[in-house]
Amino acid sequence: MKKIILSVFLLVCSYFTYGQDEYNEQEDGRIIGREWAADIGQYFRHLETNRIPHGILLDYAMEFTDISIYNGKDENIYENNNKAEVDIGVFSDIYKTLQMGRIHPSTQEHFVEMEKIANIWGNFRKIHNQEENTTLVLSGLYYKYSKISQRALDTGLLHSEMYYQDVYVDNVWQNPYEEESTIAITPPIQIIDTNQFEVLFPRELLYGNALEEIERIEIDFSDGNGPQNLPFNEPITVNYEEDGTYTWVFRTFLNDGRILTSITKMLKKLSQKAPENHYISNGKHSAWIRTKTSANHQGRILKPFIIAEGFDPNSVLTPEKHGGSLTLSDFTESLNSTSELREILTDSDSAEYDLIYIDWINGVGDIRENAKTLQKVITWVNNQKSRNGSTEQNVLLGQSMGGLISRYSLAKMEQQNKKHDVRLFVMHDSPLQGSNTPLSIQYLSRHALSVYTSNPLAVTVGEVLIPFIQTIGSLFDSDFLADYTSPNAALTLQDTPAAMQMNKYYVTLRKQATEQPHIQWQNEFDQVGYPTQSRNIAISNGNQCGIGQGFSGRDKLVSIHGSESSGNDRLRKAIFNLAVSAWGFTSNNPILGFIGHVPGSSKVNYDFDVLANPETWDSNREIYYGKIRYHKKIIRAFGLNFTVSTNITSQSNSISSSYLPMETYAGGYNNIENAVGSFSDFIDGSFPNPKHNFIPIVSALDIRKQNGALNDQDYRASYPTIATLTNGYYTPLKNYISETEKNARHISFNSKNGSWLREELNGNSADLPDCSFLCTGLNAPKIGGTNLICNSEIFTSPTISEIYNWQIVEGSNIVTMSGQGSSQITLTRKNNLNGQIKIQLTLRTAICGETTIYKDVWVGKPVFTFESTLRTETMAKTKLVFTGNVSQNVNSISWEKISENSFCPINFYGSGMNATAHGSCYNWSTNFKVSVTNACGTTVINSSLVPLPSSKPNNPGNYPQYRVMPTENENTYEVTKLYVDKYENVSYIPIDKNNRVTMAVYNLSSQLLIRSNTSTINISTLLKGIYLITAIVNEKEFLELKIIKN
Repeated sequence: MKKIILSVFLLVCSYFTYGQDEYNEQEDGRIIGREWAADIGQYFRHLETNRIPHGILLDYAMEFTDISIYNGKDENIYENNNKAEVDIGVFSDIYKTLQMGRIHPSTQEHFVEMEKIANIWGNFRKIHNQEENTTLVLSGLYYKYSKISQRALDTGLLHSEMYYQDVYVDNVWQNPYEEESTIAITPPIQIIDTNQFEVLFPRELLYGNALEEIERIEIDFSDGNGPQNLPFNEPITVNYEEDGTYTWVFRTFLNDGRILTSITKMLKKLSQKAPENHYISNGKHSAWIRTKTSANHQGRILKPFIIAEGFDPNSVLTPEKHGGSLTLSDFTESLNSTSELREILTDSDSAEYDLIYIDWINGVGDIRENAKTLQKVITWVNNQKSRNGSTEQNVLLGQSMGGLISRYSLAKMEQQNKKHDVRLFVMHDSPLQGSNTPLSIQYLSRHALSVYTSNPLAVTVGEVLIPFIQTIGSLFDSDFLADYTSPNAALTLQDTPAAMQMNKYYVTLRKQATEQPHIQWQNEFDQVGYPTQSRNIAISNGNQCGIGQGFSGRDKLVSIHGSESSGNDRLRKAIFNLAVSAWGFTSNNPILGFIGHVPGSSKVNYDFDVLANPETWDSNREIYYGKIRYHKKIIRAFGLNFTVSTNITSQSNSISSSYLPMETYAGGYNNIENAVGSFSDFIDGSFPNPKHNFIPIVSALDIRKQNGALNDQDYRASYPTIATLTNGYYTPLKNYISETEKNARHISFNSKNGSWLREELNGNSADLPDCSFLCTGLNAPKIGGTNLICNSEIFTSPTISEIYNWQIVEGSNIVTMSGQGSSQITLTRKNNLNGQIKIQLTLRTAICGETTIYKDVWVGKPVFTFESTLRTETMAKTKLVFTGNVSQNVNSISWEKISENSFCPINFYGSGMNATAHGSCYNWSTNFKVSVTNACGTTVINSSLVPLPSSKPNNPGNYPQYRVMPTENENTYEVTKLYVDKYENVSYIPIDKNNRVTMAVYNLSSQLLIRSNTSTINISTLLKGIYLITAIVNEKEFLELKIIKN
């Protein structure tokens, strides 16, 4: 289950609120759950813990994995079909299980906090990978522990009715325990990208309570050289010529003759030809320069094209990986989608430029510090040019965060009178006004990684706090994070300096959403400004029309519900990769198979819903919900087991209406599902909306407005070209380009932006035509002109086009058209005809492409029919139905009664679209006319209203005393009483309130549908059909009325 959530770590980075009565939240953001300790501890507190071998009792532990699989026995490994493979997650789970099983103080000397292991391991990894990323540092454990024997329970060697209690027979203690051991050795990652590397096993990174039993360790790298000795603190060189997956087999020789085996897997990826490298020193913000010179330059830097990479989490998470998350080979591969750039940047025969790619050593570090490193890189490049006799100026491409580093660096160099010699500065989908990591994903990560649980019987052993989800891998090396007072703070990628600077919204350790860190950075960034000695341009991967990501506020991004009760760690790995994927990357650890096992005696239930920010008008502001529940089976004699269940954590989070629905806006996107694509059997339906806006188009293009901050409407607006920026919008850039169709993946190239950038590289101002006529949705172009034609009207194209193709696709018989092929046409009404037309306009340019738009228009006077809405024996109602689906621009409607054919007076009244007639007798009719007017004239139609036929007599001298009649509200009926005035005019009025009335409505099957104890009844909830209304007045008068509801 923990596996479930470690991926939450890389799902992105922060969350959770717990009720103070269930969980104890620390100042450092950790949430300490002690419910498990209380629930399980009561069953073990009566044991004589000093008698438990090795002071570790598995039955007493919260089990994070089935450690019996990792007992080192060969037959166990192969019987489990290699399921005994170990990685850093399994290693962590074994260690956490053993920690939770500690039941005696004597175990203290054999355990350290997981955070300390992470720091020690992380330091070794950094020290041995400072300049060459080629050393894998191992860690291992060997522990002995105990468990209660089922045989002991069945034979009475241990009492287990209400709780466990030792048994003595003739004052002799009966031993109910079995002794077991577990062994695990693993590297920190399972992937390498070099043919030759080193493996190191520091003695300090071997943990256990029986280490004195180990004589030596051997390892077989599956490299054809067979087993070899694995000494402590001495590196071993390994060579893999072929790509593929290799099984590492560790054999530990004990002094009693036993041999224990631990296995892991290593994937060697395809290696490209290594570029020339140069190291730029700047403390922990140093950088590697990867260079690929043009074939025509004989290895010399003559025409530099500098690429500053963006946010790089794997530069610190996996220091063994060359280049971290992205490097020069990834950049050159991204050019495969644009032959226009590939020809001049990478093709062996035609490349003009020398590529200089900057890999940050600390790719999550403070932007200002990495900007200082970039200044050193630029100085180094300029010195190389000078040494080689080149006077070519530099081109600088900053991708994502690299654009911020570059802008800051160039502006500072100019302010310090330093020469950067950059003629063209390109920002590629850079968060010039902030990036967007969804707040809900931050809450998930914050929640998942901050959950700790306490060991049982802490009063005996001392409290041990175990991270429920995190592994040693996610705890690695927090010195690259922001400075916090507590070293135990549950920090995530969101807490790195660069992330806090870039992310528009941030979730704090105390689970509060805020904009303050970004605002503070943005103010400084804007104060520094832009360089003035370079041409500053930008590429956005967002859609220029403001078209969003295909979903709305509060739609689900991630929804994971289920349980883990056996055999794999899909969930944790999924969440681990999700956190990184929210930054547009995947973890460098491949999925070599799902390993790690929740024992059969344990089960974890989980529920996670991660939502997009709500729309600004939505009163429901909840965006995250997460819950974890743990179950453990307690064994008793003869299989009479029972289960202890504990709520590990539960949390939901909401945000205020000031937070915009960023995930939905147009912008370069990240696909969080891509990171866990190999989990397809697990994730079906778990990622309903995986693509979220990462860099809003207004941020990538630095769109500003003169009269205040950007709002929701501004984020949805269209920004096709600089030339089209109006209504107070502007940008400091000299030029920019964005996507004309869908939003594209963050920092991706295509033929269009590649061609545009090539023109800029060639010194041409690549001014783009206005392609906004391709927009759809809210910013779709509209044909200009009126919605009503009385005689002749002009209709215009919304934009300039190379081709204008006008068509009347509906109603062509009622108008004539002139002006085909031009930007406007004239339509003329024919023969005083009336009706609806549909205008079609196809626009086409060679650069933008083609689109077709439509406009519906009404021609002439109103056209309409009547539709009956209600008929009873004494009432009839009707309404107007206008022809077509476009407004006829009606400005007045009048109704007039003409005549009636009736035994009694008929009341008729019409208003707006509706008219009603009712009388106090039967079988009547009334004639009326309606006049409907628009600017083209008035249409008059005569018609009539007729109630339902009735067999009842119309006898003026024998009117019933009471009747059920409709009211002016077409869905309400009431009981009325006969009234005759002094002129013997007959009418019915509402019954006095002092009468006792019961009303009911039945269908034709005599099924009671509605009942009322008043003199009125409402039928608005009924469907269309025939019904019978009944009424009983003063318990003696029975009335009924059949109606048809339309």
